[in-house]
Amino acid sequence: MRVPIVILFGAVRHAALGFRTQVFGHSLRSLSAPRPSAPAEICEFNSLSDFESAYARLAGMLGHTGTTPSPGELEFLRSIAKRRDYDRGSIGPSDYLFLTAFISILAPQRVVEIGTLTGFSAGVIAAVLRRRHGTDGASWVDTIDIQPQCAVDRTRRSGFEIAELFPQLVPMVRLHIPRDSSFASQIARRDELKIAFIDADHRHPLPLLDLLRLTLYMQNGGWIVLHDIQWGTIGRGAAEAGQTLRWGHHTEPNGFLIGGLFGRSAAATSAQSSCPNRRERSFHSRCG
Repeated sequence: MRVPIVILFGAVRHAALGFRTQVFGHSLRSLSAPRPSAPAEICEFNSLSDFESAYARLAGMLGHTGTTPSPGELEFLRSIAKRRDYDRGSIGPSDYLFLTAFISILAPQRVVEIGTLTGFSAGVIAAVLRRRHGTDGASWVDTIDIQPQCAVDRTRRSGFEIAELFPQLVPMVRLHIPRDSSFASQIARRDELKIAFIDADHRHPLPLLDLLRLTLYMQNGGWIVLHDIQWGTIGRGAAEAGQTLRWGHHTEPNGFLIGGLFGRSAAATSAQSSCPNRRERSFHSRCG
């Protein structure tokens, strides 16, 4: 993945002092000549009624043809379909259908999440891991957030929905608050992680900084999923219209890029695209 130089230098400038050299090194490697990209493949997750068919298609796209949902997967998804209204920034029904299928198919032992918010997505991920690996302590979610108080409800602690909605999964979710993505170096080994999920501050260049901080700890062939990210599109549109964005950054809320969910679309791509000698692959999964 070749990232515009202005974005890369913005990521370096916003990196913590002790991490700027590391981020700069990753940035330079991403400036090398890009390899030809294969066309994105499409997989739609529109509703629970077509979850199994979409799951089968996604499994084939990921090279896991024949993989099926774990016992109890559909029942769990039906149970959370009655959840209260979704907060801005929280994953919605189509999003968690995609996220559930993606993690269920690849079945990692653990997932690192950047951006806890209410804790709903961490609970969804933990539920998938429990169905795949059981509750013997060998599988868990590490969720990291820089805000002690939840950004959508300052009267509550970040991650409050984990205990309220998924009390049986509390032992499987490790909260690291207040921390930022640099804390990944404290909880993961190099080339360890199969899946990471970024859903924190969506303003450029912070999502890129989170991604660069995680790449060292991703397996070759691992995946990074980002929610609400589509670099540059709103910024370019505003500039062309002669407008100034109130947040002053090039980010599109409601989007998934490099593995994520754009308002109505989800995309996933290899987490290793910013590292040398690692192949990039992408696909889009549209969510209704």
